[in-house]
Amino acid sequence: MDRIFILIGIINQLATTRINRVLAGLDLPMAQFTLLTHLSQNPKEGWTVTRLANAFEVNQPAMTKTTQRALKKGFVRVEPDSADKRVKYLFPTAEGLQTLGKAFEKLAPEIAEIRGEWQDQEVEKLQGLLERLKIQLDEARD
Repeated sequence: MDRIFILIGIINQLATTRINRVLAGLDLPMAQFTLLTHLSQNPKEGWTVTRLANAFEVNQPAMTKTTQRALKKGFVRVEPDSADKRVKYLFPTAEGLQTLGKAFEKLAPEIAEIRGEWQDQEVEKLQGLLERLKIQLDEARD
C-alpha cells in the first residue's frame, strides 16, 4: 500500500503540471479550477466557505482567498441564507461553468493522449478502484 501512495503522489504532481500548463491560457489557476469542478457537480447546492474548506482539507483563510478570487472573476456568486444573513452560500455562475467547460475542452487532447493506449475496460476498472479508494479516504477523515 505504501507504493500506491507514492504513485498517487507522483501522478498528482505530473497531472497538476499538465493541467496548470493548459489552464494558464484561461486565467484559471488550479485552485479555482478545482473549486469550479467541485461546485459544478451539483450547481444548485450552495456551499459555505467553511464547508468547502473542510471538503478540500484546507484552512478557511486559504479557501476564502480562492473563493474571493473566483468571485472577483465572476466564476461564483454569493447568496445569503434566508434565515441567517451572516451565512453565505457559494454557487457557480454561468460564466464559471462556461470557463470550466473551456478548460475541459482544452484538457481533452491531454487526456486523450494519456488514455490512448488504454482499453475501455482498463479505464473502467481503474476508475472503480480509485472511486473505492476515494470513498475510504473520505470516510477516514479526522
